Amino acid sequence: MSRRALAAGTLLSSRRQRGPYDAQNVTSAASGEPTTRAVVLVPTYNEKENIDTILAAIRSAQPTFDVCVIDDASPDGTGALADAWAARDEKVHVLHRTGKEGLGRAYLHGFTWALEHEAGFTHVFEMDADGSHPPRFLGDLLRATEQGADLALGSRYVEAVSYTHLTLP
Repeated sequence: MSRRALAAGTLLSSRRQRGPYDAQNVTSAASGEPTTRAVVLVPTYNEKENIDTILAAIRSAQPTFDVCVIDDASPDGTGALADAWAARDEKVHVLHRTGKEGLGRAYLHGFTWALEHEAGFTHVFEMDADGSHPPRFLGDLLRATEQGADLALGSRYVEAVSYTHLTLP
């Protein structure tokens, strides 16, 4: 069995207000190049009312992060709004799927895209488009992994709980 670190909960306490963790400042000593390349996956279906707000919040909270919208052929035009973002922001990407296949399959599609992308993403985040996952905590989640956690989880249902050095199979 291997030792793994798991960070959850405490990083997401709404009582803690920090500035954004700047992934651009995490660099390789040898090359001086950024070693962190992060992408946030945002699956959508009929999120026309929310897409501009969530993309602006993510890009503002973490300007160095890429964002990938995975749209399930939203009939309300969400995909077109995401395309407009991608046209003006090189860090915004859009995957168009042919129909509504569900949230789980959207995430799988996004994870596959992120792992195969030429950018070589080192960190993949997932976030709902409805604003229920505040982008201001992305930096805390990244920080947990930069400090040794293999996995960092955030939950609106867990407050002030942290588990470290759990033994996982």
